[in-house]
Amino acid sequence: MKFAREFKAAIQSGDYPEEWCQAAIPYPTLKKCLNKIRAEFQDMGLDADTLRQLLAAQAVSSHGDQIPLAKYKFDVGKSDVRTHFTIFVDLEDGVVVDASLSPASRAFLQKQADMRRSSVSSAEASADVSADVSTDVSVIGDDDDVMDLDESDTNATEPRERQKSFQRVEVTLTADSEFFGLIYRDMAELERIGQAEQASITDDVVALGKEVEAVARPELKRPFWKSNKHKEGELSKFDSDLSTWREVFELYLDAQIFFSTRECDRNRNHGGARSSVLAARQLDWFQDQVRRRNLLQTFHLPASRAAYKNFLQLNKRLYLNMRFRELNQKAQIKILKKFDKVTALGVSTTFPVALSRHHDGTTDLLVDGLARDVCARIAQDVVAVVPRLEDYTCPVCLGLAWLPVRLSCKHVFCVRCVIKMQRDNNKHCPLCRGEVVMEADLDNLDQDLERFLKLYFRQEAKEKQKSNELERGVELFGEDYKPTSCAVM
Repeated sequence: MKFAREFKAAIQSGDYPEEWCQAAIPYPTLKKCLNKIRAEFQDMGLDADTLRQLLAAQAVSSHGDQIPLAKYKFDVGKSDVRTHFTIFVDLEDGVVVDASLSPASRAFLQKQADMRRSSVSSAEASADVSADVSTDVSVIGDDDDVMDLDESDTNATEPRERQKSFQRVEVTLTADSEFFGLIYRDMAELERIGQAEQASITDDVVALGKEVEAVARPELKRPFWKSNKHKEGELSKFDSDLSTWREVFELYLDAQIFFSTRECDRNRNHGGARSSVLAARQLDWFQDQVRRRNLLQTFHLPASRAAYKNFLQLNKRLYLNMRFRELNQKAQIKILKKFDKVTALGVSTTFPVALSRHHDGTTDLLVDGLARDVCARIAQDVVAVVPRLEDYTCPVCLGLAWLPVRLSCKHVFCVRCVIKMQRDNNKHCPLCRGEVVMEADLDNLDQDLERFLKLYFRQEAKEKQKSNELERGVELFGEDYKPTSCAVM
């Protein structure tokens, strides 16, 4: 009862849409179904211990084949799921029983054998024919595992009375079919809601990417004779929010809110996927860092602050989806474990496997790639709008690759590092070890990339240019060299 109350409270207090709440796993209803299931099995003389013994016990046919005394399996359809409980009885000797079976198990199998033998005898009498029931009997296992137990083709010299005739008996179960049908239909509804949410969030991601692109354009210089006064929303050289957005996204990537790239997390948490608890903690960390650095106050354009608000709401919406699906997944796992406690049928393992076979390898309809797919779209359509400095750094000095030299192997380095490598007679590319360094000249300067870096990394380009000039001056004039401004008299 404790989890039922917690689950209900979490759903009602989670700020979820009413449609979501209506589609949540009906945990109290499923618990009531368990009582029906217990009563149904008890009416057949099957308690949890008896079922456990029947599923584990095996008999041996005259051919030496292992014959399970009982099997329980699922038949998953497009819109429903049915359960099948099958037992196998020996119609000639009564029941083939293992010495370890309890009296209750023996009594149940004997009852089924007597009922089956009686029905077969009645059918034969009414048809006035003599038939060997074993000729049309097979033990059906999981899908492709079909073992024919027809004894009619055995050695003719073997006495007929020693042959064993097994018959499959399907036990009709109503309550547990209702139980799993209810779970399956509810999971399908949750999946429908999840797919609709993913499509809606994806549209919002695309729209947000356009918003960020509009306010994070490179700085635009205005002619010095024009007034600095400009219309609201118009960019000036002071108005570009490119650098601020770059810092915001650096923090966002560092937060790794929904996925972690750390090796320990990848091994522990299904490829690095975070739980909703950890995601909430990382989202709070990201917001706290933005506040500490006063990045919102750094935005020049009101549209940037609005875009940041939308970006934050998008992540909170994704977290809400994750939390809701986690709650339902937990409810599903708990109710299946309770089912196993009542019946010992092991559905906690077999039910997800049955779904996997029907749904293209997805072992659980409640676990999907929503967070993974949406995060990929955020990285593609929003974060990638603002170029990252680390994507344009020189692999040697780890600074901006200014001026960029593209070697014939296609790797890019700043001009100063290439000059140093040539001066030291280092012929091989530091990345691919191709012998291409000494052949580089002015034709290897990537002018298109140079213009791009100057446009999107204006401040970093100026700093790198000054650093290169200082380093060159020290080489020419010694350690005491200090750059001075040129004065025009």
